[in-house]
Amino acid sequence: MIFNKTIFSISLFSVLLLSVFTISFSTQFAEAGPSKTWDGEGVTNNWSEAANWDGDTLPIASDDVSLSGAPNVHLDIDFPSSGGAIGIITIAADSSLIIDSGATLNSDNQLDVFGGLSINPGGEVIIDDTMTIDATGSVDNNGIFTVTATGDVDSAGGFGNASTVNVSGSFLNSGAGNVSNVGGNFNVLSGGSFENASSGTVTNFDVATFTITGTYQDNGSVTHTINDGTFIIAAGGFRSGSGAFTNNNQLTINDIFSQSGGVQGVTTNSPLATIDINSGGDLRIGFGASVINSADANINIATGGALINNAATGGGVTNNVDASITTDGTITTANDF
Repeated sequence: MIFNKTIFSISLFSVLLLSVFTISFSTQFAEAGPSKTWDGEGVTNNWSEAANWDGDTLPIASDDVSLSGAPNVHLDIDFPSSGGAIGIITIAADSSLIIDSGATLNSDNQLDVFGGLSINPGGEVIIDDTMTIDATGSVDNNGIFTVTATGDVDSAGGFGNASTVNVSGSFLNSGAGNVSNVGGNFNVLSGGSFENASSGTVTNFDVATFTITGTYQDNGSVTHTINDGTFIIAAGGFRSGSGAFTNNNQLTINDIFSQSGGVQGVTTNSPLATIDINSGGDLRIGFGASVINSADANINIATGGALINNAATGGGVTNNVDASITTDGTITTANDF
């Protein structure tokens, strides 16, 4: 009788253990989701044509979508049709995805770009989770590119904007990445952050506007921000870092612009360029950092604005011949900040 109870107990334990394992395995398997691969067997390059996908069925939100050997795929419908894509989307180095006018790609999971991603006028990409742009990858935005508060973009390749970018989450220009605002509006919104790291370069072209209401960091020994258009530190905005900043046109400071020292720790106001420090704005020069006001350049300090020099030996403000600094505000030498 004791022997039978023991056998029964062992059997019951085995059943329970097997059940737990089965549930756990099933749950993990379900989370992975099925995959959907482009095979290009349709008569168009349209995402909406089922024949272009393995199994001749369209991807759904939970699918891991892979574009490989797929140049010029057109997303001509919203994906997913509602909510966000919870599967992983991968664009291989030999592939490109074009977001057509009226279509939206909404990614709630990982979006990996090794090839090309283009957004046509009227198209939109929404990043709610993580997006990686490889060194071989590129993004060309002529529509709307949105990074939500939960979104995170890491770009080691090329990112070009000729329309609208709104960043409420984080945007990292990593490696030797290049961000080019060629003619649109690049907005780092309140609560958002942009970091130019490693050897990255950010160029704001002559008809473009770059507006910081969140934070902007030029970090790394050889990072460089080049402004040929209009660069605005709006109220609530903060620019910092030891990377170089070159103003070739208009820099407007309505809050804090801080230049730290370092190998590249120089803000240059080029010939004929203007820096306006408005009420509530501070241009802060850290220890070992420099601001160079070139010939025929202007720095204007309004009432309530300030230029704070804490550079000490080897830094400070250089005002070249025919350059001007006009002030209704303050110029001070302050403690470290």
